[in-house]
Amino acid sequence: MTPKLSIIMPTYNGERFLSEQIDSILAQDDHDFELLITDDGSTDGTRALSDAYAERDKRIRVVPSTGNLGQNNRLAQLLGEARGAYVAIADQDDRWAPDRNSRLFAAMDGRPMAFGRSELIDGKGKPKGHSLLEALKLKPGPGTRLRALVQPMFSAHATIAERPMLTQASLANPLPFDWLMALESLFSRGLVYVDDAVVFHRIHGGNQVNNIREEEGVVTRSYLHWLLLFRKPRRLTLWLVFDFLSRSVNLDSPTRKMFRDLATRCFTVWLSDWRSMRSDGGLRDLLLTALRPFAASDKDWEYFSWQAELLTQPKLSRAMRREVWRRLTLQWRSAAAAATPGDELHRARGRPGPAVVGK
Repeated sequence: MTPKLSIIMPTYNGERFLSEQIDSILAQDDHDFELLITDDGSTDGTRALSDAYAERDKRIRVVPSTGNLGQNNRLAQLLGEARGAYVAIADQDDRWAPDRNSRLFAAMDGRPMAFGRSELIDGKGKPKGHSLLEALKLKPGPGTRLRALVQPMFSAHATIAERPMLTQASLANPLPFDWLMALESLFSRGLVYVDDAVVFHRIHGGNQVNNIREEEGVVTRSYLHWLLLFRKPRRLTLWLVFDFLSRSVNLDSPTRKMFRDLATRCFTVWLSDWRSMRSDGGLRDLLLTALRPFAASDKDWEYFSWQAELLTQPKLSRAMRREVWRRLTLQWRSAAAAATPGDELHRARGRPGPAVVGK
């Protein structure tokens, strides 16, 4: 019988936490899934532990592997083996809430992707008192479609997506694949955020994590320095986003064409050999005109139009630098004021309804 959900989990030297994660997956209240595991050249007992679980539970299948290929290549390998109509990605050192999958499925309501809150825990499983998005000073919600083009805020370990949303193309792209699959969802049929803990994401010093700022939010001069001096990498990133979306089979033809036009103009103005002969080549106006209809809220539009202004100006004037500083200061103060003190895992839960992002 074909499972509804394929859970794919690459492993590498994960023996320390692997049993806890697999046990939490097997304890899901929605039992209709398969768990596919492959190992990326572990030198500890990870592979033997995975084989032992597969012998005890027929929903688990260990996909043979040799060598060390890296996470994305292993995910691509597992994706090729997946049979479910939906796909979820499991980190080897996390722990899933028992209703993770059922809550995400219930929230999807015809959308191709749902993701939930990741509560941070330490190496001993002790709550750190805030979520991954709070640590990164990010807040997804109904009005973030254009903001998501320039600011990743999605974690694959807390998502369920229709299988076509995770593609070999996104896994081969230099940008984070979970960011790309979320953008494909946002610009096709939308996605939904469930603001309730579905994953307990372990931070223990040996895993790959985002650049988390755990201290109180402050605007630093070094951050401003990065923002102003490293516009070229940020321009390259936006071009890569547009280029990827222009080739996405999950978007309709007019939307793909729009992103193709934007990618072409961005490359000509920012990256081609002719860029020194142009100012912005009308790029700012093109960005604002093409993407204005996709703004999900006034705040979404305000944020994106500001970013477009920063990225398309040939040089930043003193007045613009002052404005950047002012906005960053407000942004970080707002994030600090909105932070909830205390342990997020033990706060009173009203189980708010999911926030629908996009269409």
